[in-house]
Amino acid sequence: AISMAVDRWAEVRVVQGSGQASRLLAPAIGIDSLEFEWTDCQPVFSTAGLSPDRVKRLALVKLALEDYAARFARAPQHLSSLELEIDTSSFQSRAAQAKLGLGSSAAAAVAVVAGLRALGDATGHAAPVSESIVTTAQRLHHQAQGGLGSGIDIATSFHGGVVCFQPGSEGPTDARTESLTWPKALELVPIYTGQAASTPKLVTQVQELKAADGASYDGIIGRMHEVA
Repeated sequence: AISMAVDRWAEVRVVQGSGQASRLLAPAIGIDSLEFEWTDCQPVFSTAGLSPDRVKRLALVKLALEDYAARFARAPQHLSSLELEIDTSSFQSRAAQAKLGLGSSAAAAVAVVAGLRALGDATGHAAPVSESIVTTAQRLHHQAQGGLGSGIDIATSFHGGVVCFQPGSEGPTDARTESLTWPKALELVPIYTGQAASTPKLVTQVQELKAADGASYDGIIGRMHEVA
């Protein structure tokens, strides 16, 4: 498949804290300030008062923090508090107060993994990591979405520009990505429908259709192949 990045950015700021409690700031997903602490190298959030939807949105951040903390398994005394700020507001429509569907979670996954990787390296006490940033982001994002998704959005967010993405036999973590050049004569005009949608939910609905009515699914996919 071919995918193209757009000029929208997830910005992440991560710094070591000075107190016992750590703090997450992610206003775009409705979390203005949420404290958490490290317990046995695991992030434990104070989720009292958060809606189930907001708790669900914490899945990716929690997995990324667990991955970060695992680097301190042999030196837990150096796992200090931190402040993690995630800004994906550029992916939202200010007029409609809704997300535009441009891959904000994938961009945030790449940015959070990169930020935490850099902080861990800077401490001088974290274990080295052989896995690339994009592979880690693929693995965590795939897990946070319940095993759904090809990983093309993560690859596009990481590499930028236009990419050709080929899923691997083991899932997103061994996919192949090749950078392409956008044809000068080709113009792309995105259209916003005015309605936000959940990618995992849509993927689940497609899978349910395939299981319940294979003939209809094959017909739709066949027509899509013809158009492509």
